[in-house]
Order: sequence, then C-alpha cells, then structure tokens
Amino acid sequence: MNFRLVVVSEYKKLRKLTKKNFIFGNNKKNEHLSVIHNFDMKNNISHLVYHLKDEYCISTIAMGEQFKIPYSSLINLFYNKKNKIVFIEHSNLQTDQLVKNELSSKTEGLVNEKLISNLEFINVFKEFETQIIKISYVNNDLEEYHENDYMIEEEFLNIANNNAVKINYITFSIDNKLMSLYEEGKVTINNDDEEYLISVVERLYSCLKE
Repeated sequence: MNFRLVVVSEYKKLRKLTKKNFIFGNNKKNEHLSVIHNFDMKNNISHLVYHLKDEYCISTIAMGEQFKIPYSSLINLFYNKKNKIVFIEHSNLQTDQLVKNELSSKTEGLVNEKLISNLEFINVFKEFETQIIKISYVNNDLEEYHENDYMIEEEFLNIANNNAVKINYITFSIDNKLMSLYEEGKVTINNDDEEYLISVVERLYSCLKE
C-alpha cells in the first residue's frame, strides 16, 4: 500500500472527522467523501476509512459527454492524537488533494507535505533493525548523486549524519517484505494485510517527528 504523509497544523481537531459526511459541492463532478469507518487503536493512533463517490464520464470529441458510470473507492487514513503527521493512502494526486482539502477545512488549519529528514531515516533503520536494499542520496558539497544496492550500518550512518548529504529514498527489508521511504513524504509498504500495515504505521509514528 502507498501512503502520502502530510502535516496538519491543528491536529487536535482531527477527531471532528467522524462527526458527519462531507460533500464537495464546489467540485464540478460533485464528488462525495464520507467517513464509513473509524477505529481507535493503541498508542493514540486511529484508523479511518473514507468512501469516495465519483463518476466515470465517457465522451467523444464529436458528440461530447455520453455516459456517466457510478464509481466509488475507499481511502485509508491514519492519524495520531499526539502527532501532526497523517498517513493518507495514495492512489492519485487528485484524490490526495480532496482529502487534504477536507483535513484543512475540518480542522481549520494548514495541511502541508511532510518531508522526511536524514535523522528520521536513521530512526526507521534503528527501529526496525532492518537491512538497506537500495539507497539514493545527493552530496550537495560534491554535487554528486549516488544510488547503491545494499549498504552496511556503518556506511549508512556515516552518510546519513553528513550535513552535506540529502537522502532521497531508501528501500528497507522488513520481515522479508519491502518498505520504501521517500524524502518527499511517500511511504510504500509491500503488503496489504491490515494487521501488518497497522503494526508498521504504529512503529513509523515513533520514528517520524513534527
């Protein structure tokens, strides 16, 4: 499953997300986004599921719009009552924006992309006691781009603790499964099992700070 991380300035108001359904009346397609599931987990984390009601529009150049076919999808979201970071299931940029708009509207605050720092990459490495399968980084002093397969702990820590280095992404091996973290706030977990995803998200919250 893929996630986009965002930072919600008024995160304490996220509990309001379960109060009622939301209709994006200003959107020409009139999408409907509603909360259909909300579950409080341990460690102050909540799992929320949105239902997005939309339409496929079929048209031709000559005759214009001909058919509208109802379409719906589910969007998973995780938030922490004591943390500004929110995990939004990523399918496309338009859906991401719809969810971000709702978060901003409902909390009456700012919603910005979360950037993952070198220190947070280190935190993840240590928390999961994992192996690095692939790493990409830039040394700004030397104007060098590097992409390496496999890296031992000592070499990784030397790179990550160098102030001139910016890590772009790392793919980790965790319990024989792959997880990739990207500096621009994207997380890819190569597993759709709900119990496993929740476990990983809980541990990631202990690594990511805001």
